[in-house]
Amino acid sequence: MFTRTTAGLINKFLFYSEPIIWVEGPDDLPFYYPIINGLGCRIEAAGGKDECERLSEFIIQDNLPYIVVIDSDYEILMGYKILHDRVIYLHKYSIENYFFEREIVQSVCCKYSGSLEGKEALGTLFDEVEKDTQQHLYELVVLDVANHREGTGLEVIPTSPEKLIDIRSVHCSSERVSQVCKAISINIKPETISESRTLIDNFLRDRRFSDLLKGHFIFGIIRHLIRHGTQMLNKRLPNFDNDSMYIMLSLELWNLKPSAHCQDLEHRIRNAVTQALELKSV
Repeated sequence: MFTRTTAGLINKFLFYSEPIIWVEGPDDLPFYYPIINGLGCRIEAAGGKDECERLSEFIIQDNLPYIVVIDSDYEILMGYKILHDRVIYLHKYSIENYFFEREIVQSVCCKYSGSLEGKEALGTLFDEVEKDTQQHLYELVVLDVANHREGTGLEVIPTSPEKLIDIRSVHCSSERVSQVCKAISINIKPETISESRTLIDNFLRDRRFSDLLKGHFIFGIIRHLIRHGTQMLNKRLPNFDNDSMYIMLSLELWNLKPSAHCQDLEHRIRNAVTQALELKSV
């Protein structure tokens, strides 16, 4: 549906010389700035996923010189969504999942502590947290996917992880997770739970469990992991806010490019901008 909001967004920027990359919200902007620098484009917040998907309809229909980047959420379980070269769906739940990388955590902790000593210990800590997260949260994510498929509106996975993890060790509390699972499972059909488990198991054949965790939740784990890792190196807690952490993680991500998915996303965005620039030049 072509809403007044969508029309306003399209008309406002249609005659700008630079093509526009639309992302869901203003919090997403720092994530993309490092890779669009120098590409001759600009980036704007569309106002949510629904608005991005409405914009994508008109990119496809009218070949507009725009790019739109959209979180996949649990749609990633159904496979990669490919609609158009300039409609880019992430290959993870959201942008925050791209930050959950061993090399990024090591680099950020070492920079905060001012020392490279203990880098391997940080890697071990990351591996332990990754393993612990999958071991303890697997069933909860199964229930969340089932909850999403049934549209019950229940909160399964909290926005922040503090309700489920011990922030001193960044390991999950089995008791807390079990309590949530028991409270939620009675409200969801067993067959939906079984179907959701199959989807997740198929996904995990060649993907990481952390790619499925909701953005704010995985960001919270990363934040506590970096706080714990930095304290482990220099015996004091680092002082940073979420915005500063987000910017630093974005810079480290695009500097290190530690995964094939990160490199693929950059490649897709750069190709899309090149296409949009060609359309602008006609």
